Amino acid sequence: MEITPKTPWKERRIKSGSFLDRKLSADILKVRRKHDSNIREIEKRTEYSAFMVAVCLLGALLLMVVFCRVSHAETIQPERLANAIFKAEHSKTWPYGIMHHYKHTTPRQACLNTIRHRIEDWNGEGDFIAYLGQTYAPLGAGNDPQGLNKNWIKNVRYFYNVQ
Repeated sequence: MEITPKTPWKERRIKSGSFLDRKLSADILKVRRKHDSNIREIEKRTEYSAFMVAVCLLGALLLMVVFCRVSHAETIQPERLANAIFKAEHSKTWPYGIMHHYKHTTPRQACLNTIRHRIEDWNGEGDFIAYLGQTYAPLGAGNDPQGLNKNWIKNVRYFYNVQ
């Protein structure tokens, strides 16, 4: 067989010539095969390492998202916010703006439950009091004929910051 530059290296073993030439050719092939297997092993490790880095980055991103939501939620103090709502509503008939009479809970507890539930639903973007006001005192509500809900966010924010 004639060896040319295009002949694959696996076939380049010298099959004629002296014993030492053939032995040297066989040894070179063994070294090349070992080198190829080492390269394949390195490629596998590199692929695995890259995969693990990607998994770790995704895990870190997930933790950041979860803890950022929690850290935003921790900045809101439900007790303090309930006090601000009580002062902003300023009603003896409907304390805390709760217009439903519950058998097993007080209006304050109903207010706190609403605040805590909305904190869980909040995505952490924007102002929480404005977010709460969208459902707690929505504009154009049927039970607000004088349109006083438009002042709710401003009043609650004022009493929350004064405390």
